[in-house]
Amino acid sequence: MVSFNELVLPNSAVLQSLDEAHEQGFHAFLSSIGHDPADPIHCWRASDALTELRSSLNRDEGPDYQDPLVAAAYIVSYHLQHCILAYWSFRRLFNQVDVPKSIYVFDVAAGTGAGRVGLAIALSELRQTPVVYFDSFDPSQPMLSAGNAFWRFFRESIPDARNYTCREFTAVPQRVTDIPDNAFRAVTGFHPRLPWNDGIWHFASSHAMESIRQVLRRVSPDAELFTCHSNKNEALIHAMENAVQPSSIEIPDFGGVESTSHFYTNCAVQLGFEVSSGWPVSSWSRHRFSPPKGVLLARTTSRRERVRLVEQEREAAEQAKRTAIRRAVAQRAAREHEAERERQLAAEKAERERQRKVELERLAAERAERERLRKAEADRLAAEKAERERQLRAEREREAARRAEEDRQRKETREQLWSVLAARRDSSEIISAAVVDFNTGGLMVNWEGLEGFVPFSHCRDIVPDKYANLSGLVGRSFDFNVQEVERARDRFVLTRKEIREQSVRETLSRFTAGQVLEGDVVRIAVFGAFVRVADGADEYEGLVHISELSRGRVERVSDVVTLGQQVQVRVLKVDLESGRLSLSIKDALPDPWDNITAFIQVGEIRSGEVTNIRDFGLFVRIDERFEGLVHVSKLGGRKTADFQKGDTVQVKIIGIEPERKRIPLRLVAVGS
Repeated sequence: MVSFNELVLPNSAVLQSLDEAHEQGFHAFLSSIGHDPADPIHCWRASDALTELRSSLNRDEGPDYQDPLVAAAYIVSYHLQHCILAYWSFRRLFNQVDVPKSIYVFDVAAGTGAGRVGLAIALSELRQTPVVYFDSFDPSQPMLSAGNAFWRFFRESIPDARNYTCREFTAVPQRVTDIPDNAFRAVTGFHPRLPWNDGIWHFASSHAMESIRQVLRRVSPDAELFTCHSNKNEALIHAMENAVQPSSIEIPDFGGVESTSHFYTNCAVQLGFEVSSGWPVSSWSRHRFSPPKGVLLARTTSRRERVRLVEQEREAAEQAKRTAIRRAVAQRAAREHEAERERQLAAEKAERERQRKVELERLAAERAERERLRKAEADRLAAEKAERERQLRAEREREAARRAEEDRQRKETREQLWSVLAARRDSSEIISAAVVDFNTGGLMVNWEGLEGFVPFSHCRDIVPDKYANLSGLVGRSFDFNVQEVERARDRFVLTRKEIREQSVRETLSRFTAGQVLEGDVVRIAVFGAFVRVADGADEYEGLVHISELSRGRVERVSDVVTLGQQVQVRVLKVDLESGRLSLSIKDALPDPWDNITAFIQVGEIRSGEVTNIRDFGLFVRIDERFEGLVHVSKLGGRKTADFQKGDTVQVKIIGIEPERKRIPLRLVAVGS
């Protein structure tokens, strides 16, 4: 006999398994109802549910157990306490009546299913495996679902619990079925939710009390186990409706066993549950396996009934023995049948092995045939590849021969072209070449595919200024003479000099000495001015030397003519060899010596400028058209060294010699 003066707890291994299954089941239930700890609204609702459950137990109406979050809060707050309470109660019952061969339990106000957990732990520790039929009744489906989520993980740690036949009801069933007649029947309720004592008569017909009465009538139990708070003792006795006073056992007080997973704290902090100030959250884990204070109301069958049960069990044992004999005979027959079956299987295996060998031989033959076909195909492909390579080599050889012939023909053509160039160089024959580019030295041209060069100095007629924009010449063709041919360097030089000289000669031949022409001043140099003159459609530039600009003395060309000025010139000389055309402006004007007396008179005294100094005298300009000579003998005793160019002197005209174009002078006085 086990003394129950103190609360007996399961061993540490069972508590550890219970602790782990409890936490896993709680997570599974939260997931099934879609609770999200990361959602502030979900956490707020969960916190309210936990607070409502704790505070409503002090009120008559109780919390709303149809709310899934209230069911979750119930698992956190009370489930494991009631599991330990149920375990302790069943241990006390089995101490009185022993463990029967089959037992039926109807758990009223089952809540989250603590009754079946306590029964499983008690039977596991007593090492008994009776046939168990377990019915649960609770009007709240969320409470039953929460208990099932925990039960799925718990029965993995108590293998015998897998053999339970468990049913659940949300309303009291009309009758109990599907259980053996000789099963030991018990009705249990671990801390059912009943009103307080001061409301017994008011709640006499409440749903909770009426449910207990209905189950007791329909099950006709051999034992009744109810636990409750001490202040609900009278209400529970009233609900049992029996004149026989049940034994009342005070539930021992116990400090509890500390949890290893700190599950309660995790529920509050990590899973979204929050509590108001003053709640010892950090201490919940320690009292996790501490049952709530209260009383156990226990009532069992009489001694006579117990003897009857023992006889039934003895008869059941005899029946079991007979059944064992029949089972042994059946097992021997089964073994013989199994031996025959093994012989048949061996024969079948041998036949399968033979067929497998035949199949292997067939597969090997097929594989050999495939290999032969593969090799034949490979040989065919290799032959085709060799033929393609031969044809490709032949094609390459033909292409190489064709290219070689083309190269030979190109070389031969180029050699012929170089020979033609050399012949035309020797014969001074003209060729036509196209301008393809230019650089700082001249033009690059193309003739019959050969590239040549024309220096700027050899094409002045088409490129008068090498700094001008020459892009307009690219693509145009011109006539050239071949000047140089250097085959070794693939180089030839063209020129337009002979063509230009021939053109110049043809143009100059149209001019004759003595012609008077109109022209434009196009360039001015120190030594004279260049004038473009025309004879019909032919134009040419001739030079008017500084001495031919005026009959008077000329210091600077620009003092007489300006660019663009239209002048009248006389052709002095046509030089076909040098291509020069000499012109004169002064010869195109009337000769002032023909009428000199109209300008000066003998005996006239004039001021003049010393223009030149010689040993024999001074030259003095007395008019813009005329100069005279003061001989040293006419200086009045002075020497030529006494004078400088530019000095102004007074002279007297002592003679005029038009035929010799001379004017003798005598010094009269020297001015400043």
